[in-house]
Amino acid sequence: MLARGYMNSSQKIKFLIILFFSILATELLLYLAVNDSNQRTYNGYLDTKAKELQVKISSTINSFNLVSYSIFTEIVNNDKILSLYQKASSKDSTVQQNVRDSLLLLLERTYQNLRKIDIKQLHFHLPDNTSFLRFHRPEKFGDNLTNVRYTVKKTNETKKETIGFEEGRIFNGFRYVFPLLYNGDHLGSVETSFSFEGIGKNLNQLGIKYSCMMIKKDIVESKVFDDELSNYIACPISEDFLLENKYNHIGEESLEVISLINEKIKDEIGTLVNANKDFSKYAKIGEDTYIVSFVNIKNVENIPVAYIISYSRDETLSQLIYNNNAFLIVSMIVAAILLFFIGMFIASKIKTDELNKKLIQTSNHLIETNNKLEVSIKEKDKFFSIIAHDLRSPFSGFLGLSEILVNESVATENDEIIEISSLLKQSATKVYDLLENLLEWSRMQRDIVPFTPDTIILSELISYNIALLEPKIDSKSINVTNLVPENTFIESDNNMCNGIVRNILSNAVKFTPNGGNIEISSSIQGKFVALSIKDSGIGMSEELIGKLFSVSESTSRLGTNGESSSGLGLILCKELVEKCGGEISVQSKPNEGSTFTIKLPIAILPQVP
Repeated sequence: MLARGYMNSSQKIKFLIILFFSILATELLLYLAVNDSNQRTYNGYLDTKAKELQVKISSTINSFNLVSYSIFTEIVNNDKILSLYQKASSKDSTVQQNVRDSLLLLLERTYQNLRKIDIKQLHFHLPDNTSFLRFHRPEKFGDNLTNVRYTVKKTNETKKETIGFEEGRIFNGFRYVFPLLYNGDHLGSVETSFSFEGIGKNLNQLGIKYSCMMIKKDIVESKVFDDELSNYIACPISEDFLLENKYNHIGEESLEVISLINEKIKDEIGTLVNANKDFSKYAKIGEDTYIVSFVNIKNVENIPVAYIISYSRDETLSQLIYNNNAFLIVSMIVAAILLFFIGMFIASKIKTDELNKKLIQTSNHLIETNNKLEVSIKEKDKFFSIIAHDLRSPFSGFLGLSEILVNESVATENDEIIEISSLLKQSATKVYDLLENLLEWSRMQRDIVPFTPDTIILSELISYNIALLEPKIDSKSINVTNLVPENTFIESDNNMCNGIVRNILSNAVKFTPNGGNIEISSSIQGKFVALSIKDSGIGMSEELIGKLFSVSESTSRLGTNGESSSGLGLILCKELVEKCGGEISVQSKPNEGSTFTIKLPIAILPQVP
């Protein structure tokens, strides 16, 4: 609290309002900046998934291309079939029916085998584009396809094959229409085609759990037989499209989950599907993240008429969202704490200046105080501007300032200032330690920590870290024994090994009571050096040990002298050990101390001749 008499009520309120809005504005800017960066990352990943689906679709269509060519060249385009089909253009309906019956007899088994590999149509047409025989609907023939089947019309006009997606009178499909030529005569054309069912099954084999195809509603209504419109149902994500009723569920995902996904994305896709673009969207359903990819399908006239859609559960995006959200939350918390301490520092500075003003009572000192305040405000503004770029550096500077404040406050002989300064330094130190671990853990997660192996003398590394922690060790009168032989060498990264030993040794000191013991030893185990740090501290239960290295579990607890602990240090240790190619384990029981064992690669020294 501010000392009575140094700041009146209105000044306190004004200061708190400024501090509150400063924190609020900074938090908002930080949120917008990080969220914008995250969205760009997500969009880039989603674009990749849309391209990935397009490649899988192209691969599937190409496999059907080979099958269709084989059917035409090996089964249809031969003397037996062509000589029979010469009679199909006869004016005598009896002769035409005999040709149909003969074709059915000759090719029915072939057609049934084609159905097994998802070829849905084998369709013969006359030179004037009249349907002669549909194997999937033998009873429907005689309708002229000139105005509804561009592929048939083009093939009969050019006498060349036509390939591509096209809407039909019953179903839509990827069609292969070949001209039938025999002894110089044009007999018409024959078509094989496959529906989305074939693509959906292949996509399922390629790892896509659910897929469907939606067709533009106006296309269906203009081309499909009236008595076949029942083959289509409304599309749940766009009123401008329809789904083929029979093939609207290809895959293993439940329709309940698909419905929840559709409900979440339907408001986002309207302008995109109308713009005929390939794209992907994502939706969170419970703990799972699903990616929905849309690939635009153009017909043989190069007109966009449909979309193939895939639904896939995606662990990569789910983890990316989790990590980014965690980083955003941590950044905002740290920024808020940082701003709060800056506010407290400013308040403390104001109190000091006012105390000096009362003691000196000169106008020159007032001017000096105002100048200091202006400098402080400028420094604060500059500090705010770089928070988003580098949290560690300014906080390290603040930690140093708190140390100076503690030292200078002794000269004031004001117990309240001394106490506040000490608390400020302790809090800053704790938050800085947490920040260091958080940032280091974040760098580890993004795999940007360089690993530079070197030959390390283990006993010297242990001694170095004991010396670093000597003030804490001495304050608790703990006896630390380094039993690591001087000729023990490891091959690892020096900085990482220092971080590992410092974290574990610091924990041992924290949880060992005053007058306790810590013993550090090593042994050779095959290609590894096993380093053991054993303490006589409060120990841990089996349940707590099981949570030590898990980010999702809380393991924080107070040390024997009330020291704080976040539990993040051990998680960082584990990742550092694994990056060094080693292992970490722990043995402990309540009130019987703990032993942490770190296995690191042994150094192979060159032989001296």
